[in-house]
Amino acid sequence: QAAVEAFNNAINLELNKNTIYVTNLVFGGVKTNFTFKRKINTGKYSINFYSAVNSLAHFEQTGLEPMLIASEILKLSKTNNPPMTVTIGFKNKLMYCLSKALNPKLINRLVKIKFKKKEKLNK
Repeated sequence: QAAVEAFNNAINLELNKNTIYVTNLVFGGVKTNFTFKRKINTGKYSINFYSAVNSLAHFEQTGLEPMLIASEILKLSKTNNPPMTVTIGFKNKLMYCLSKALNPKLINRLVKIKFKKKEKLNK
């Protein structure tokens, strides 16, 4: 994510000279039907794989509505000088602010703790 944001900012700086603006949209999970259309192959990593797929499915199904994201993009397209980064959704805004304010090692620990709790709940 940091690499994408840095790349986005660099492109923005280059293209601003030509009044072309690039905005990094941060919106997290999106409610889609992809979750239920995914084919899962079993293999030697199946337990870890199923856990990861379940986490992804939960992330997608509790994510933002696609129309909300589309309306934000439409709104941005009508502005003369859009911001470099736009975060959509309260939880995403909170996480984005925390990621900028807190130590990266602390953030990694918090994320690991969160996913370990989800794994215990899924078992």
